[in-house]
Amino acid sequence: NIDMKKILVTYNMFKEGFQELENKYQVTFPANPMQNFTYDEIIELIPEYDALCTMFNFTVTKELIDKAENLQIIANYGVGYDNIDIAYAKEKEIIITNTPDPVINPTANLALSLLLETARRVSEYDRKLRTYEKNIKTNILENLGMPVTGQTLGIIGMGRIGKALCKRA
Repeated sequence: NIDMKKILVTYNMFKEGFQELENKYQVTFPANPMQNFTYDEIIELIPEYDALCTMFNFTVTKELIDKAENLQIIANYGVGYDNIDIAYAKEKEIIITNTPDPVINPTANLALSLLLETARRVSEYDRKLRTYEKNIKTNILENLGMPVTGQTLGIIGMGRIGKALCKRA
């Protein structure tokens, strides 16, 4: 269908999430499954697309927006949208979206696991054991790290991720 809306996806991951869209729209991914589109490739392709799905690590500039004659929406895969010229996109009446919710729990889980790992020195001693380091202390209480029970956790920024970390802690 020539009138079918076209979606350009800058990155090559999570194709499962696009299956429903592919039933209704023409969705274009990078041809090489091991690479994302380059900025120059996007600049060349964008004039014929109605939607741009991008990631936090791809910058959507004024130059790109000017080339995007049919662009109606920029859907950013990421919490923020610092990578997009928001003011210019608004001026051009392009809708901007992002995906903050899916990363809340994984990020809070990762933060807590890194906190526990660091306090208890898990990776440090794992590396020492795996490399047969000769100076590793072997007394029963030598490798404990520091306790986390009863400690105070400082969280800078009590947004959704900070609150999720607080709940876990």
